[in-house]
Amino acid sequence: MTVLSWQQLTAGGNENIFKGGTALTVGCFDGPHSGHDVLFDEVFRAAAEKNLLPGIVTFSRPLPVLKHPDDYAGDIATLRQRLSGYERRGFAFCVVIDFSDDFSKISGNDFLAVLKDFCGMKFLAEGPDFHCGHNGSFGMKQISEFAEAEGIAVSFPQLVLCSNCRISSSLIRKSIRSGDFETAEKMLGHPYELDFEGCAFKKSAGTYEYAKSSFLQVLPPDGMYNVMVNTSGLRACLEASGGSILVHPAGNELPRIQSIQFLYKE
Repeated sequence: MTVLSWQQLTAGGNENIFKGGTALTVGCFDGPHSGHDVLFDEVFRAAAEKNLLPGIVTFSRPLPVLKHPDDYAGDIATLRQRLSGYERRGFAFCVVIDFSDDFSKISGNDFLAVLKDFCGMKFLAEGPDFHCGHNGSFGMKQISEFAEAEGIAVSFPQLVLCSNCRISSSLIRKSIRSGDFETAEKMLGHPYELDFEGCAFKKSAGTYEYAKSSFLQVLPPDGMYNVMVNTSGLRACLEASGGSILVHPAGNELPRIQSIQFLYKE
């Protein structure tokens, strides 16, 4: 999967990548979770039908961390995890935006025009509540009008429900913060995974200790949790306590930890 920054996209020179046209979806896509699959499926359907390149436009961090930093619980997935997830789903490219004051001032019309002119956008899938542009001024109506004028196909599929609630990143964060990994997994479509890459640790008697402040992701409440290390099948116990995360071996010596998955079933 080709990964471009917004600056690399708008600098031009990517014509060979996008010359056949692209099918896109835009969003934070933290997780990504099952609610995003309906958008991804629309992109892949259009790409197959119209012979377009499937792509995703996202942000380096979920926007709530920038808009509501004081009460933000944490990311569901790191950018490394999200990019890996997008690639596994079959996206050919991803444009990553570092949200800034300058970017926030771009109008919705100009934002979509960039995607059309520099990214070859011929199809766009978004949720019915999606907004873009300065102060979120571009919603479904304005996007549809822009698309019709520019000959771009659009789709606004209905949102996905879980137990009569709309699946959302906010609900998943709430589930994780309460230690409800069963509900989190149902909404994610996979076990919640904590990324340990780049986190400093101390190792003593086989136990790895990390500072909670090392993690960008949302953490569960203090307690003991069954986990799997590095998706290898190797079980361990994660202890959240005070300002620390401790990973205890369950018999065998643990390898260097890259990630852990929370398990709600024995």
